[in-house]
Formats: sequence, structure tokens, C-alpha cells
Amino acid sequence: LHGLYSNPQQIMRYRGLTDLAEKHGYIVVAPMGYNSSGWYGNSPPFGRKPDPDNLYELSEKDVLNVLKIVRRGYNIDNKRIYLIGQSMGGALALALAAQGRCRTVVAINPPAPDPDAVEGLEWRQSVGHDWVDGAPLADGEDGYARLPIAALLAMARGTLSTDLACVDVPLLLVSSAHDEVVDPCSADVIAAGVSGRVTRLTLEHSGHVASLGPDRDELVAAIAAFCTRALADRSSSA
Repeated sequence: LHGLYSNPQQIMRYRGLTDLAEKHGYIVVAPMGYNSSGWYGNSPPFGRKPDPDNLYELSEKDVLNVLKIVRRGYNIDNKRIYLIGQSMGGALALALAAQGRCRTVVAINPPAPDPDAVEGLEWRQSVGHDWVDGAPLADGEDGYARLPIAALLAMARGTLSTDLACVDVPLLLVSSAHDEVVDPCSADVIAAGVSGRVTRLTLEHSGHVASLGPDRDELVAAIAAFCTRALADRSSSA
């Protein structure tokens, strides 16, 4: 699941992702979710009206339709379906896990529920600010030079509705040491709040868009290892 105002192409550009998928027998699917801000059916508590009115419904249907197409066209093992999300996508992966709708989650730089962040961004917006300058990018990293406050506010508001205590599935929680969008301490809040087993990974040289940063090879390898281990644990407990 891609981040807010991102797209599936960015997910598929994870360097080494498709090669590892071929090596380990995975199929990688990156749905759009109708558009770049559809929230995959997890309607966020925004003040503004979605466009179209049924955006969140369409976003969820888009994801489920893609999954249906893949299941119909390939020999899919339902025990080996893993949900991976970057930023907003990571927050929504946690939300779906809290709703009992997935069994294994990888969340990359997800924002933790933070009322103070919402208040601070709302204040910036109220005094006429539209953008926040991004921090300098790490060496070799693709990322944002500046960030729209509307997008950050949408993401911060959307996380408030997730009950982390209901996340009881295996979780690979990834944080970047130089994240310029989400406070790396958010990972500590999430790890303390969920009830399932948590595996932590800190990318020492990456910023927020870790999937395109200098540690992306380490990230992809960690995802592959985590998913393989999750399947083995599930098989041994069956």
C-alpha cells in the first residue's frame, strides 16, 4: 500500500523487490486504491468532503478487485498473503490489522496516533502556511524537498481512529533514522501499543521514503526474511 499522494509505481520501484519475489516465489501486487488519497476503504475522520462522495468505498473495492484478479490468474496460497505499507499505507495496514482483516503486516515509517501533531498542523494551516520544508535527503535517497500541510494533516488525522491494542498479528515495524516526515519515535509508540509480536528494523541512513533510500536493499531483504519466518511460525503452530 503506497503512501498518501504516492502511487503503485513507487512501490514497484523498490530496488531488488521483484528479483527477491522471483527468487522466493512471491507475487508482488501494488494497488492504486482508486486514487492517491483513497485510504483503501478506511475512511479517515477528515473535515473535508471526499471526491467522489464514495471515494473510500471505491478505494477498498479497487484493492479487493486487484486481489481477486490475482487469485483468479495465479496459484495463490492464502496463507502467504502479506500486507506491506509505506507511510500512510503503513498506517492503514495497521488499521486493517486492528480490524482483523490481515494476518501479517509490514509497516514502513507509519505515523503513530498523535493528537498534538494534528493540532500543530492545523495551527500552521490556520495562519496561511501550505507547505513544510523537508529535511535534507540522505545520500542516494529520493524523497520530498517540501511537504504539503494538507497531506500531512490528512495522514495525522487518519491514524487517530486506529486501536493499536487490537493489532495482534506479526508486525515488522520499520523506522528511518533520518525521517523528515514522521518522528522516528512513532515506532516506539506503535511497538508499545500493539499486542502482537513485533520485529523492529531501523534504517540508519534513510529518510522517510525508505523504499527509495540508500538502505532499500536491507529493507527488501528484511521483508523477505520476515514473511518467510511468519509463514514458518504459522505452519508450526497449525
